[in-house]
Amino acid sequence: IAFLVKEGIGVHHIGEHRGVVTGHAAFEKDLLVHIGAAGRVPPDEQLPPPTMPGPRIPLGLGELDLQPVWHDFGTKPHLTIVGDSGSGKTAALRLIIRSIVAACSPEQAQILLVDPRRGLIDVVPEAYRRGVAVSAPAAEDQVAELTGELRRRVPGSDISPARLRKRDWWSGPEMFVVVDDYDLLLGHASGPFGAMIELIPQASDIGFHMVMARAAAGSSRTTMEPVTRRLQESNTPELALSMPPNEMPLLNGQRGKQLPPGRAVLVTRRGGVGLQIGWTEEPA
Repeated sequence: IAFLVKEGIGVHHIGEHRGVVTGHAAFEKDLLVHIGAAGRVPPDEQLPPPTMPGPRIPLGLGELDLQPVWHDFGTKPHLTIVGDSGSGKTAALRLIIRSIVAACSPEQAQILLVDPRRGLIDVVPEAYRRGVAVSAPAAEDQVAELTGELRRRVPGSDISPARLRKRDWWSGPEMFVVVDDYDLLLGHASGPFGAMIELIPQASDIGFHMVMARAAAGSSRTTMEPVTRRLQESNTPELALSMPPNEMPLLNGQRGKQLPPGRAVLVTRRGGVGLQIGWTEEPA
């Protein structure tokens, strides 16, 4: 099984040189082992400006060509993850967090982690923590504060299309709101994230990203709540792990299916790509 890796460079360069791994266990675990060794942030003078779009991160290996499957936060600012209990949702979030950290400096990316089960807190280095919330009330307070900051980045009528492309009217890090067990936080209509609904379609302009994992069970309820619905309306890709086919259809209209843990389909409006999600070890 081959995929492309180069040691000593950031995660955004994975794919430039070919390495070989053999065996199913290596297939499942090798991707982020290499990223952990290779994902060192370059010196400050080599870093892009803080308003860089992105980053582009690997999610795993495609089941057909065994090449890295990427999610580019520069072109698709959000990502949702859906699956049964034990299907690999938290492991996928762990991979995504570590990939963001490998690709960006703390000046380029900050993470607001909402984690009711507290399984990811130690994955986010202190320097990258915008905040941590383990309950809906705590999340609501931190979301309100971050929303106020992001609103100040929203372009006014005086911002030309050329400046929109440059994103030169604000400076600061990309803001990632990473949510595990989203369905556990829904105590009322829009949960603790209602203040952010209006910002979801403008995310690319203001450096805002939501990465949200939710249970497949009861998806007919969660897909109707405002935040999930706005993400779908914004064509947010879905990383669909194992789930019953009788739940709500995915973004492309297809039904979910039963899969081994760690196997998924990256779904867009145009179709889907099967993959094995990259593995990273849990914190000690």
